[in-house]
Amino acid sequence: MPVLCEYDDGHINCGQIVLNYEDQKAAMISFLRSFCILICTLSLTQLACKLDRAGHTDNTPEVTGPFSKIIENDDTTVTISPTSNSDNIEIDSIDKMEKSVEEQSSNLAYGKLWFGMKAGEVKRKNASRQKLATYHYNFSYGYNRNKELYAVYLHSDFVKAVVYETELQSRYTNLCRIIAEKYGKKSNCGALPSIFDVMNNHTMYLAKWHLQNKNIDLGIQYDALNAYRVVCNISQPQLEKAAKKEKYNQVNKKWIDASDNF
Repeated sequence: MPVLCEYDDGHINCGQIVLNYEDQKAAMISFLRSFCILICTLSLTQLACKLDRAGHTDNTPEVTGPFSKIIENDDTTVTISPTSNSDNIEIDSIDKMEKSVEEQSSNLAYGKLWFGMKAGEVKRKNASRQKLATYHYNFSYGYNRNKELYAVYLHSDFVKAVVYETELQSRYTNLCRIIAEKYGKKSNCGALPSIFDVMNNHTMYLAKWHLQNKNIDLGIQYDALNAYRVVCNISQPQLEKAAKKEKYNQVNKKWIDASDNF
């Protein structure tokens, strides 16, 4: 390769390398080739990023809202959007289901029995005598004129006065504890009143749970044969009131009709 030399005061100085035309052309081509490769590499990298973002957008639902967030794992990306339409629909469905269950629960009388249930279905779904925890209790029912259930009555077997403070107390405490486990007021499950008080009042309700759509009254009842038993009334207030009014109007119809003249 040629070298540029100068003559200066008897000395020959050889400095930078001088390229001929062919060498200059080859160097320029090499430079342009490297530059083009760099530009292509950058372009391909940018294109790959765009394609990656486009592919991610196709597979991932759009997330909006102030509470949206993305949870990233090693292999998956999960998007959570509490404000999306699908979530709103799901929440609405859950609310409706909970409301439906709540409405049904408000009509629950006992076990599989519902207030308003027909008499034939009541007898099929509920045994007339059942063991609850430690003791057995008998069942009877209250129906309106359409034979629809408005009350469930539980009562223990009668016991004599001699075991009033032992056997009857145990039967009362047993049933009271069962109800109190669900609705509270275990303090109601204490000692029975004086046997003479029950005798004078015939029926004494010692514990009451009055809920939104169901009343539960628990107490002791005296029988003319000097026997006592535990009684529990489960009723739907509105249905019971309407049924009692119907019965009163039926029994007292002639007096009610005559009273219209006054």
